[in-house]
Amino acid sequence: MDYQTEETIYAKCSREDFEKLQELFESGELNRILDTEVIDISITSTIKPVILSQWLKGIIEPTWEIINKFNNTSNLDFAVRTQQNDSSISSKKIYNLGTSIDGYCVELIVEIMLTPNQEEMDVGVRVQPCKNQPFLPTGLKLILLHDSEILAEVEARETDNTIRRGLTGEVGDNFSVKIALGDFIVLEDFTV
Repeated sequence: MDYQTEETIYAKCSREDFEKLQELFESGELNRILDTEVIDISITSTIKPVILSQWLKGIIEPTWEIINKFNNTSNLDFAVRTQQNDSSISSKKIYNLGTSIDGYCVELIVEIMLTPNQEEMDVGVRVQPCKNQPFLPTGLKLILLHDSEILAEVEARETDNTIRRGLTGEVGDNFSVKIALGDFIVLEDFTV
């Protein structure tokens, strides 16, 4: 009698490498390469998401650069902050496009804005070229995801210098931002 056993294989890899494995799995190529039947693949993230509500407390990860932040007026309500143009915090992170376009970099800018409902935040996400670069590369994509489902997607055209999308989320909601151009893919996870 021939018994089949089910084994689990773990691999430590980047999000981009996982997406390549997933493509190989979905095409059936992974079965051929490994010479075995792969039933399922899944990702377990060890990378902590960026917690946007922490930005309100002044806690921002060192890989992010603050662009704009609230003044020290934490006791002011939303209406007063809005009148003072003090209702948002922005931060950016820079990515080198690597082999996709040598020497080219883009900035991912995330802005959180208070809403009258204290349990929600508006989140603006945009990608723009770094200084000294007038336009984004044609075909660069900005994709907002929730549980791998696309919420919004925008693609840079020939003379675009910014692409952007936004969403509103309740405190504790999760979403991801994907920037893609050819074989260059960056995925950042966020919690509102």
